Amino acid sequence: MRRNKKKSTRARASPAGDAQGHHPVSVESGRGLSHHGRVRQSEEICIGGDFNGHVGATNEGYERVHGGWGYGNRNDDGDQLLQAATTFNLAVANTWFQKRPEHLITYKSGNHATQIDYFLIKRSKLVCVKNCEVLPGEALVTQHRLLLMDITISYKYLRRKNRLSPKIRWRMLETDEYAGRFREIMIENILEMKDMKEKSANDCWDEMANSVRKTAKAVLGESKGKGIIDKDTLSWWWNENVQRELKEKKNAFKKWQLERGNESERQARKNEYRECKKKATKAVAIARSDAQKRLYAALDGPRGQKELYRITRAREERAKDIKHVRCMKNETGKVLMRDDEIKERWKIYFEKLMNEENDWNRVINRKPENVGLVNEISMYEVREAVRSMKSGKSEGPDGIPVEVWKI
Repeated sequence: MRRNKKKSTRARASPAGDAQGHHPVSVESGRGLSHHGRVRQSEEICIGGDFNGHVGATNEGYERVHGGWGYGNRNDDGDQLLQAATTFNLAVANTWFQKRPEHLITYKSGNHATQIDYFLIKRSKLVCVKNCEVLPGEALVTQHRLLLMDITISYKYLRRKNRLSPKIRWRMLETDEYAGRFREIMIENILEMKDMKEKSANDCWDEMANSVRKTAKAVLGESKGKGIIDKDTLSWWWNENVQRELKEKKNAFKKWQLERGNESERQARKNEYRECKKKATKAVAIARSDAQKRLYAALDGPRGQKELYRITRAREERAKDIKHVRCMKNETGKVLMRDDEIKERWKIYFEKLMNEENDWNRVINRKPENVGLVNEISMYEVREAVRSMKSGKSEGPDGIPVEVWKI
């Protein structure tokens, strides 16, 4: 990575020793940078700027932080800078690379040339610095030259696994065997339920829904949350014959490679491997062809079209690089990355959305109340309502599809 030095203010390094500045304080003594909690030990430090000090061409007395390839003579400000670098275990990157004077001078005015701009980096990370030099022909500001440092930073890209939550396999209700077992167990559960006349409608529904979900998990089973992309795109044609032929090919290849006898035996092992390879290729082609025929035949019905849509949707989700957007902007346009800040932003948004009133005349038009009798819902109306609902739709908040009530 290539980083440029940007000079915004004139920074000056202060000594961290005693009154005379001869005995720098160590970091372990508690008065260093880590004691104040400003920079963690796991974080990287890269300080660049105009320190207005000359560290000199030699590293006498500061061999740990000075590389010995500086420019000019050391002055008091440069000595203070080296003391501070020793205290905080930082290295002056400019002095660790042998360069010509034109690639060391950072400030030049007429015949006056000095080195006062530096990069400071952790001493332990000095091995990551590949180069540090001045561009003589480039001027950052008046009389100051551009100082560049090439540094390699290693990082690990952790790809978030989008693991799906387990779901009940409601599609198994399309088979008569599973549908019959589910219906029998549900009838037994309904008969075992206590009288619900004294319970509210919500309590009755919760008890029924919990019984349906519990029975479905036991009879129909649950998915493992891995999705269908691997099964439907990679090994959907796999069978026992293919597995057997590939195993024989693998064993034949090992025998050919381990054969150390005469040339005729080795050639025989090679021919045996080629025959096994042909058989395996033929078995794979036949298995794929048969699986494709079954797939094309299944696409003619409504269930096949639904399966095709599920496979297409799974492929699209797998191809996405970003599956979840974990950042948003606040009212000022600042990008929020932390979870607590994002939650607070959503809270403010909904408070404003739900509590902001629109202009209205504050006149409520009340409709006459129905004071007459309301007939109870008949069984015929319930059957017609269930029959009018379309099958194959996704389940609602309760997690129960329409097919359950049509059994």
